[in-house]
Amino acid sequence: MNESKSPRNQSLAPPGISGTLVLLDSLDSDERTDEDRLHDSRARDFEVRLVLDRSLDFGAGIDARTDPALGRSLFAIPEPVRSVRVDSPDGAYVVHKNEDGHASCLSCSLRTTDPKDATRQAVASITRFLDHLCYTANAPVMVKKVIAIDTTNMLTHVSYTTPYAPVLVRPGEETVHREMFPIYALYREAKCSSSAFYRFMCLYKILEGVFRHLRPSLMRKARERGLTIETVSDTVPDHDEIRRFHPGYVGRPIKKLMDDELTPGFRNAVAHFRLESGSVLNPSDFEQDSKFTNMILISELSVRTVIDNQNSYYDQLADSRQL
Repeated sequence: MNESKSPRNQSLAPPGISGTLVLLDSLDSDERTDEDRLHDSRARDFEVRLVLDRSLDFGAGIDARTDPALGRSLFAIPEPVRSVRVDSPDGAYVVHKNEDGHASCLSCSLRTTDPKDATRQAVASITRFLDHLCYTANAPVMVKKVIAIDTTNMLTHVSYTTPYAPVLVRPGEETVHREMFPIYALYREAKCSSSAFYRFMCLYKILEGVFRHLRPSLMRKARERGLTIETVSDTVPDHDEIRRFHPGYVGRPIKKLMDDELTPGFRNAVAHFRLESGSVLNPSDFEQDSKFTNMILISELSVRTVIDNQNSYYDQLADSRQL
C-alpha cells in the first residue's frame, strides 16, 4: 500500500511524463494580447537551446531557468574560449560552456512560424552532433531540457518532466508472488529510464509476458485444480490525461491494443530497428521520439491494470491451496 504525500498540480502532466511550460515576458509597449502573442503565425526568429546533463535526475521540482551555462556534461572545452561555433550541413550552432569548463548547452537560431517546428528542426540537427560526440568521447550525455525562445513575441517554451512526489510505503504488507519478480524488474527499468523507446519496450514486454506466458500458465494451473478464477476485463483505464488527449483509448481491451497497434506500430520498430515505412529507426529523431513518448502513459496505465489483475488471480490461486 502506498500513498502520495502531496497532490499533483493538475495543470501539469502526470509524474514522469513530459510537458512544456510557456513563459511570457511583459511587453509594456506592445498593445497585443497574450493570446495574440501565443498564436502568432508569422515567420519569425527563434533561439533553441538543448541543455545538457551527465545523467538522469528525478528532481523534486521543475527548473524553468534558461541560462545556457546551467547544464552539465563530461565534455571539457579548452580555455580560454567560452563558447564554440560549430558549422554543419544542417546549419550552425553554438556549444556553450559552464563554470567548470564543460559543455553545458547547445543552441541554434532559426526562422519559422511555430515553436514546435523550431524545436523539431533544432533537435534534429543538434542531436546528430551529440550522438557522434558521445561516441567520440566515449562518455554519456543527456538532453535535460529543450528551450525555444520566440524572440519576436518574448515567449519562452521550456520542456519539463513532472517530478514524482514522495510516497509513504509500508514494506511487507503485501504478498509478492514469485512469478511476478521479472515483471516488477521490467517495471523498474521503465521508470528509471529517460528513453521513450526503452521505456515503451519494457512496458510492452510486461504485457507480452503476462498475456503470452504468465496468464495462460496460471489458468492452466487453475484448471488442473478444478478452480474457476474470477476474472475482470483488462481495459485501458479512464484517466484525465488520456481522456484529454487520447479519448479513443479509454476502455479499449488492452490485449487487442497490444496486438493491433502496439506490436506492429511500436514494438516491431524497436525490435527490428526499422519503421513501417522501411526506413531505419533513429532514436534521436524528434518525430519518432514524440510518437513513442505519446504512448508511454497509455502503456504504463495499461500495464498497471494488467499487473493488478494478474496479482488478484495469483491471490485466488494461493487461497485455493489453503482450502
